[in-house]
Amino acid sequence: MRPGDIVWMPFPHVEDNRMQSRPVLIVATGLGGAPDLCWALMITAASNPAWPEDVMIRDHEPTGLPVPSRIRTGKIATVAAAGVTPVGRLADDVWNDVRDRMAVTLGLAAR
Repeated sequence: MRPGDIVWMPFPHVEDNRMQSRPVLIVATGLGGAPDLCWALMITAASNPAWPEDVMIRDHEPTGLPVPSRIRTGKIATVAAAGVTPVGRLADDVWNDVRDRMAVTLGLAAR
């Protein structure tokens, strides 16, 4: 598993304080020297209402996703990589867009 990979895993569902198995985008691995900890961004169906910093995945089939989807750069979680099911890999142009948006969100780049 490496940054840019799309996997299926339990992800915190903040609205009702539970874990929900769903597709996510891995953005960092080996956090704090722990090989099993990673940062993941939530992926949701494109039919859901958009958030300002969402990144669209229009060409979803090569990624392994069943429907057009959005990456919610505003929903990041630190999760354990146990029980991960590989789905696919994000296209380089979309992955670059995600990284650019995250850099702005983190204050590492200008808007």
